Amino acid sequence: MYVAECSTAREEAWLDVWGFGTTPVSDALIDVTIRHPADLRYQPGAANSPRLTAAKAEEEKRARYPPARGRITTPFAIESWGRLGSGAEALLVHLSAAASQRDLRRGRVEVGRLQRWRARLDATVQKGIVRSLAAACEGLPGRAHQRRAPHE
Repeated sequence: MYVAECSTAREEAWLDVWGFGTTPVSDALIDVTIRHPADLRYQPGAANSPRLTAAKAEEEKRARYPPARGRITTPFAIESWGRLGSGAEALLVHLSAAASQRDLRRGRVEVGRLQRWRARLDATVQKGIVRSLAAACEGLPGRAHQRRAPHE
């Protein structure tokens, strides 16, 4: 989704999620990023400090999309091995609380929502990584396969 308020003369802002319309979440701009802790730009720190990769990814996103004209972008950083950045974790907790309040107004109680969301998010990321690795080895479905180099 294009966001004019976050765009600059040199770069357009294309964010991943725009949530709006509910009382606790009236307007949320979210930019998702998945980073691998073994990437050299996060080493050697990521090897010794949990969530360092996600924290640095969030810093990069905040620098890329600073608050502008009343719009704030929430970075949603995920490490490829499953850790969430503090912004992603805080957003999940906030959305879970909002969903629980809605459920209470409707006379329902749901247990374990936040844990279930975390598990689904982790599973989705892991499946995406597997698909990316398969596509890198075998090519994408529906596209002509390129010749692969022989294995040594």
